[in-house]
Amino acid sequence: QKQGVHYVVIEQNREHVEAMRKQDIRVVSGDACDTTVLVQSHAMHASMLVITPPELIKARQIAKAAQLINPHIEIVLRTHTHEESRRLEEDGVKATFFSEEDLAEIMAKHVLQRVTSAAS
Repeated sequence: QKQGVHYVVIEQNREHVEAMRKQDIRVVSGDACDTTVLVQSHAMHASMLVITPPELIKARQIAKAAQLINPHIEIVLRTHTHEESRRLEEDGVKATFFSEEDLAEIMAKHVLQRVTSAAS
């Protein structure tokens, strides 16, 4: 928000959704594996999707659903092993991050770099 990046959050937990809405955060309630939810979040027009669930299976399902409605979307997510990263690259995921400790900072820097360079 501080950088002026437009984003939408997809969240399943209803309490989290309500809390975000009270903070004027754009949020769609639902499962990101559902293409209808992705459409509601305007993912078909998004340049990037950041996927954060801890389970690789769920992350892959979200990535595939997003690629169905937007084949050009850049997908950023975390993995736990190099094998997971290799599988995701085969699925068309461009950026994967490993470190649990540095994950949020590294992903945020990547997103901001890509978004600000695209705006230039």
